[in-house]
Amino acid sequence: MPDPKQSFFDPQPESTGLARAFAVTTLTSWGLPSSAEDIRLCVSELAANALIHGSDTP
Repeated sequence: MPDPKQSFFDPQPESTGLARAFAVTTLTSWGLPSSAEDIRLCVSELAANALIHGSDTP
C-alpha cells in the first residue's frame, strides 16, 4: 500500500466537505475507489461530529 497521507482542517463548516474530498482522492490514489463512497460517508459523519462537539465555541 502506498505511503499514508494526512491532512489537517480548520474548525469551520467548509472543512467537512474538504475532508470528504481528501478521503476520496486519497483512496482513489491508493487504488481503492470501490471503498470511497462508504469511507466518504464515515468521514463526513466524523468530521461533522468533530466540528459540532469538539469546537470551543458554544
